[in-house]
Amino acid sequence: MRAGVRPAAADQAPQRDGQRLPSQLSAGQRIGRRFRLDALLQRGAASEVWSATGPHGARVAIKLAKRSVSGAAAALAREYRLLSGLSHPGIVRVLAFVDEPATPALVMELLAGGDLVSLAGAPPRHWLGAVAGVADALAYLHARGLVHRDVKARNVRFDTRARARLVDFGSAAPSGAEFVPGGTTPAHCRPGPDPELISSADDVYAFAVLIYELLSGRLPFGPDPKQAGARALGQPLAGAAAGSPLGRLQSLVLQTLVSAPDARLSIGAFANVIESSLNE
Repeated sequence: MRAGVRPAAADQAPQRDGQRLPSQLSAGQRIGRRFRLDALLQRGAASEVWSATGPHGARVAIKLAKRSVSGAAAALAREYRLLSGLSHPGIVRVLAFVDEPATPALVMELLAGGDLVSLAGAPPRHWLGAVAGVADALAYLHARGLVHRDVKARNVRFDTRARARLVDFGSAAPSGAEFVPGGTTPAHCRPGPDPELISSADDVYAFAVLIYELLSGRLPFGPDPKQAGARALGQPLAGAAAGSPLGRLQSLVLQTLVSAPDARLSIGAFANVIESSLNE
């Protein structure tokens, strides 16, 4: 094993492979001697994600902390430790951590099949399987006392065989921990007193927002509900009989968004209805 690389035990639209964005890094740069950066895929406030080539030509994704952001490198190391302790088909696989002061990097499987954003407003048959996998991944996390804290369409990506993975665990935290601002998306945040304790209900609410967006092609309250005045849903969801599985899913989404769930509501309620919809 080469020194500086430990094997495993952001937030804008991804860019196509080969497209260059301004960066302190550059295509062709070596990371940990084993990996060569190919193209910038995504840029966040504290990190960048690149496609890269590893040993024997293997394609991987590499998440690098921005040097200009205080604490970004430590956050990346925390994300590695968390992901290296998880094993679920609906969660991105971590492969290694490059432990170098100049370029600490999280090496993950490359998910080159796009994300759920492109399926917003599409018929449910195109995305129900993906959200069923996300629900199962969230149930796995919650059973381990963890909260993802940034569930949204952009953070559900597909591999080349159209299998969905939940990604970006930079904001994940234990349930019951004190709320820390930052790292979340306002449109998907559960309303409530601020500050508050982190809860699995945060993920349940964000998951309801995700499904609303997939069903309707729009966010329920706009990009930042706290700046939008009164929290009021737009036009009601339509297109499924009230007693059908899809109708029950729509009702559960609206109930969750209006009532702002407390910790008693689990992701299992969604998983059961989604499973029924898949079997319809």
